[in-house]
Amino acid sequence: MKRMKSIATLTVLALIALTAACQDHHFVSYDKMGPLPEPTPSSKEAKPVTTPPATPYKSPMQQSDSKAPPAFTGLIASGVVEVSPESAGSALPGWTLYIIARPVGGGAPIAAKRVDKPAFPVTFELTEKDIMVGQPISGMKLSLEARYDADGDPITKEKSDLFGKMDKEIVVGEKNTKVSLKKQAS
Repeated sequence: MKRMKSIATLTVLALIALTAACQDHHFVSYDKMGPLPEPTPSSKEAKPVTTPPATPYKSPMQQSDSKAPPAFTGLIASGVVEVSPESAGSALPGWTLYIIARPVGGGAPIAAKRVDKPAFPVTFELTEKDIMVGQPISGMKLSLEARYDADGDPITKEKSDLFGKMDKEIVVGEKNTKVSLKKQAS
């Protein structure tokens, strides 16, 4: 057994030595190599490949003759946010008010406004400056809501937050809306 291990060890060492000797034999340093030979032309000359000039990609909207609709400008909604009399003691100063307009039926807010440390009642206007996602369309029906938020984070909802939502739908451009904030039912 010991003899087989020594034979295997000798075999491995011999292979390593031969491999190193073979690599040394084929090695040519760059300074001794000289310049690379130029390719010789073949009997059949290769013709240069010509490609047509690249045309820039155009999206389907760019390809059509119709123009894109202009961006929305103007009033989305305006009105007042107030604290209901029964929740007046719950509204602590220094909180953050969020006023949000969503498409009727839910979905991402079309527009939202943040008011830090508001003094109630708060008069507001949602305009093109407050657009978040999508484009309001004239006559589009919206749901208008407001939240007086204790921690100032629009994602979290605390039990102490006050919430209000208009009972009726409004349309884009509606004025004199009124949202009354109340303590949420636990």
